[in-house]
Order: sequence, then structure tokens, then C-alpha cells
Amino acid sequence: MDLSMPGIGGLETIRRLQKLDSDAIILVYSIHDEAIYVERALEAGAMGYVSKNSAAEVLAEAVKSVAEGKRYIEESLLPEVDDVRHDNIEHYRKVLDLLSPREFDVFCRLAKGMTAHEVAADMHLGYKTIANYNTQIKSKLRVNTAADLANIAVVLGIIKP
Repeated sequence: MDLSMPGIGGLETIRRLQKLDSDAIILVYSIHDEAIYVERALEAGAMGYVSKNSAAEVLAEAVKSVAEGKRYIEESLLPEVDDVRHDNIEHYRKVLDLLSPREFDVFCRLAKGMTAHEVAADMHLGYKTIANYNTQIKSKLRVNTAADLANIAVVLGIIKP
């Protein structure tokens, strides 16, 4: 599963697949190597996570592990996942957990600097829909600007500074 799928996105797709078939085995193979994506994918029901920057052998090992029913996280991603759990960012994580999967996808795109029009085009949604999500996200996070969203995303490791 790739997390950067257009439309509903990879995280929501994982959730829906798990709802349809709780025995589905999902391995995320994504360009996103930030810890928050790993955590969200595992929470959604993925059994493993591999970065597209990994060697072919790593992907093969991951496929084998999840096929055997074992959880697999690429070794190079593990230190980042642990770092996200530090207490100094626990507040942001709790607030970010208030976001729905769709809001989280919109948040990530806005935090990376995309405009509402760009997000709408990327997600195949209407501009007004994205503008409403933008307002809801900022309200839930109690911030006012795109810079605030970017700051939260950097602190949580969603985007790199």
C-alpha cells in the first residue's frame, strides 16, 4: 500500500480494507519515512512499513515477515518512531489524534506548503471542501496560520525542516 494515493489516501484505504477483511495483511511501501506516518499506518491496521528508499532485500524481508503474520518496520525507521514518543511533543500528538483520517491527509499537504487549491486538485475534492477542512483543522489544533501547521508537522516529524 502506498500512502500517497489520490482520492481517499492510503491511511483511509488501510482502515477500509481492515474493516472489510480483518485478516487482510497490509504492508506499506511509501516514500514517507517520517515516524508519524509509520505510527498512523500501524494504527490503521498495517502489519509492516518499508520506505521506498530501502534496498530490495529489505522489501523482500518485509513481505516474508508480514506474510508469516509478523509485524515488520524497516530498521532505519525505528529510531525515528521512538523519538516521536518523547514527552515534549505528546501534546501535539494528542491534538493531532483528534483529526479524522481525511483531515490528517489535508493537514499533511497544507503543512508541506500546498495551497487549498493544490490540495483540492491533488485529492480530487472541491476547493470549498478543502477550505472547510482547513478551517476545522486549524480550529482543532487552535492555530491560525499555515506556518503554525508546518511548525507542528516539523515538531512531530511529519515533514523535515
